[in-house]
Amino acid sequence: MVTDKIINDFFTHSNLENFLVVDVGARNGFGWLENWYTKKSKIVGFEPNKLECEKLKKHITDASKQGIKFPKFKTYEYYDKIVWDKKGKLKFCEILNSPARSGVDLKPTKLLKKVFVDGENIETRINKHKVIIKQSICIDDFFNKKIIDYLKIDVEGGEIFVLHGSKKKLKNKEILFIKTEFMSNNFYKNSSNITNLIQFMKKFGYRLIDIDLNPYGYHRSSEKTLVNQNKDFLLGGDLNFIIDPDENFLSNEIKFRLGFVLVGAGFKQCGFELIKESSFLNDPEISSLKNQLLKVSVTRSLVKFYHSIPSRIFNFLNKIR
Repeated sequence: MVTDKIINDFFTHSNLENFLVVDVGARNGFGWLENWYTKKSKIVGFEPNKLECEKLKKHITDASKQGIKFPKFKTYEYYDKIVWDKKGKLKFCEILNSPARSGVDLKPTKLLKKVFVDGENIETRINKHKVIIKQSICIDDFFNKKIIDYLKIDVEGGEIFVLHGSKKKLKNKEILFIKTEFMSNNFYKNSSNITNLIQFMKKFGYRLIDIDLNPYGYHRSSEKTLVNQNKDFLLGGDLNFIIDPDENFLSNEIKFRLGFVLVGAGFKQCGFELIKESSFLNDPEISSLKNQLLKVSVTRSLVKFYHSIPSRIFNFLNKIR
């Protein structure tokens, strides 16, 4: 395949073994990049819930049991540690009947008393938990000078702490693409919200390129009589950032890697533009690469849509449980 040869040649030139994907809050697996990209990538995932982490290591997550297909990686590493702003020991609140809402030292604000999802109050749900003392690490120390091509963060309001523990890498432009969950408001004390995250990332020269909103929202009571005629309040979603290629000097190698991860994440036009700017490929090579990846993407988009039907249902039910 043209793609394999081009990426392998780049790895040889840059003395690399693979692209690096980091998943913070890895429960259930990773599905944000296309398969042609992940098969050239190593994933390092962090999931503090030991049981869920073991499921990831064995590739038998709850999502996989539901028949949900995730892209395959070249190599996998998973750790049952908290990723935070520094090394140490932290209180991890493991929500017993809703593991997806587990997080570090969850202390609800009064706002959470009025947050109802599918008729159930979120504060009531998270009160059913056990506290576990877990070891924490930070991105800067764990990955030292390695380039992270794609960083995904989903830690129930603690995303800003993970980013604070990544300051050195952000300053040195060693994280190319960041997908981080956000909450529309401060539902927990000391949690981050959409405004905090955007302001923080802008300070380090990162550009917001897309927002994925959760398909479900919340009400202020358990009342459900208008459910089919109602517009919900926004609960949260994901923010997508990249190193701003127009505000920062980027080496040709970084442009090439950023271009590839953008194409793999679906931002194909901008991705191919950066690949061209990197000067690693000539015009015929870029044209051949485009033709192959776009053909693969069309085929896979149909397959992905087929497989996404149970996935969307599962993700929805998983969040509201």
